[in-house]
Amino acid sequence: MSVAGHSLTITALGDQLVNNNAYSGPRASAAPFNQRTITRHYGFGASQGTGSVTIGGVNATVSSWSDTQIVVSVPSLTPAQSTCTTAQRGVTGTSAANYRCGELLITAGNGKKSIDAVTVTVAGKAPSYINGRMPPTTRSRPRSMAPSRAT
Repeated sequence: MSVAGHSLTITALGDQLVNNNAYSGPRASAAPFNQRTITRHYGFGASQGTGSVTIGGVNATVSSWSDTQIVVSVPSLTPAQSTCTTAQRGVTGTSAANYRCGELLITAGNGKKSIDAVTVTVAGKAPSYINGRMPPTTRSRPRSMAPSRAT
């Protein structure tokens, strides 16, 4: 993020095949015990409800919320709220003085919170994109919100 107030899009993984911890081996006759992998759903929930997004402990205003994507406005962070220990490489002067970071935390309407640490950097230089890399979105894997469905 170049400045506070810009939009940040967070994209969920959706349905993913994962190892089945209940797998008992090929001789098991009933599901899910005879399945090596199962489908887990990594989503945010169909609607925001009481869900929220914070960056560095500061509420980020949610402009849209779906099971697959959340869009927020990045809040301003004070130096005390920032978790940056070093400015981004190549950032000096005023930009370095205004450089802020904060952990992204998603809380679903059911109260479950994301457990993967993602740091959002506010200020600094524009991101550099390398051919073949992901487009400029933030991916979040809210594992603590899963499993909502097993098949």
